[in-house]
Amino acid sequence: MKTIKISILNIIWGAIIFTLGFSIGAYGAEQKISDSSTVRATQKPAGGTSKSAKYVLAPNLIGKTRAQAERDLTKAGLKPGKVLFQKSGKGQPYTVVKQIPTARKRVPVGSKVDLWILRAQASPKTGIHKISTAKRPPRIVQRGKKVYLEFSSPVQNVTIKDKKGRRLQHFNKGSRFDITTSAVKVKAQKINIAYQFVPSKGSPPPPPSPVTHTIDLSHSQYGIDLSAIESTKKVEKAVKPGKDIPRFDVNDTAIESAEPGNNSISGAPLVTHGLYSGEVGGSNDGQDYIRVTAGAGGFGTLISTAVFNGDVHAALWNPQGNFVTGFSQTVYIAIEPNVSVYFSVTPKTAGGTKPYTISVYTKTLVDDNEPNGFYWNATALNVTWEIPLTGMLVNVEDASGGSKVDFDFFKIYLNTRRKIRITVKNVELPGAGGFDLYVYEPNNMNNWVVHDWGTGQITLDVDLTTLYTSSNFPSGNWIVYLKPRTWPKTHDKVTAPKCYRSAGYEIRGSIVP
Repeated sequence: MKTIKISILNIIWGAIIFTLGFSIGAYGAEQKISDSSTVRATQKPAGGTSKSAKYVLAPNLIGKTRAQAERDLTKAGLKPGKVLFQKSGKGQPYTVVKQIPTARKRVPVGSKVDLWILRAQASPKTGIHKISTAKRPPRIVQRGKKVYLEFSSPVQNVTIKDKKGRRLQHFNKGSRFDITTSAVKVKAQKINIAYQFVPSKGSPPPPPSPVTHTIDLSHSQYGIDLSAIESTKKVEKAVKPGKDIPRFDVNDTAIESAEPGNNSISGAPLVTHGLYSGEVGGSNDGQDYIRVTAGAGGFGTLISTAVFNGDVHAALWNPQGNFVTGFSQTVYIAIEPNVSVYFSVTPKTAGGTKPYTISVYTKTLVDDNEPNGFYWNATALNVTWEIPLTGMLVNVEDASGGSKVDFDFFKIYLNTRRKIRITVKNVELPGAGGFDLYVYEPNNMNNWVVHDWGTGQITLDVDLTTLYTSSNFPSGNWIVYLKPRTWPKTHDKVTAPKCYRSAGYEIRGSIVP
């Protein structure tokens, strides 16, 4: 009986020892897994992979930018999943504040990791300026015969569209914009607004995606009186270029009151943007002249005229009173600031007086990046936040008839080898000549490093990690040079090219993971 008891005790003690040993071994195995990114035995550090690995530990992405997080996922053998944006939360704006799977979680190689990125700073404790669309909404106000869109701080790249997505107006930068034209075109109904904030000093850059609003102008809170606007301004369908500009009430007196002095250039009345009527022909009225002066701002002014409602045609005369081009329905010229040019209206056929209407369209050719016509005053292109810039490639005449072309230079600061991408789109140059895009080293404009050309859009990838080593990489401002292969004409007897009439091209730089 004693012998049996001893055997039972031995069995019990053996089972206890075996259980303890197994638990300690399992704890050691668990520790080994937590200290390595792979489940199988490997000496790779956290986040690394090997050919024999089937699982990895998800890296900690909290606090990193989207580009940094996606690079870390690629290094770990994982893939970026959904990218969602939060309006509030703790952390730095435009960094990862949440991830699924969470950090250090064991996942199969090739799995996707979803990211949540903080779009605005919710907590003032960090001391970072909060960009909040809720606290800074735009206002719609009517003052007399004008309707304005007003912001409490500067914004940029403002676009107004109707409910079908057709663009009505575009503004580059400011805090107050005249949207009377848009209000009339939609008959004081719904408009869609898109814009970006201009960051104040010490605040983070704005997100690359624009802020959007839909505003119903018919709402009683705005009090838009459309009849007060339409008494002086009408939006109607007209021949080119009238379809690109708001139609005004026809001025019946500006030209007729200048008779008979306007039969010569010296007696030409000064007119501005609008519609004018007159009569020409007969024994004592062979032609009517008008004078238009370019504005004081911008790179220059586009001045375009179109005659209709009459058996007449128009011609363009330079500041010295010499014939330039015309005897057509439409004539345009892009001229430097503060210079006057002349247009004449003459009958197409002889016999009798010819009543007519002429539209005068003026547009200031504004490029907010100017002056950036030389590499030493290039505009900074932000590749970290991927903020797009707009520009214009235009060609204007000076007072003597010479050309002033607008070259555009941008700069990207790099202090280490990176892969960058430069995208240019909406370059609406006439013809098929296209434009060139060059990238130069810092302080070396003798030889370009990368070059491409296109007709409307270019996406240029520049892999500086393969072109340079760490020892010979030149840090500093890399120069991006944009120029047309063939410059648009400064004047012609057709409708002005889109590069003059549109809001301009868009250029964007980014870091390629």
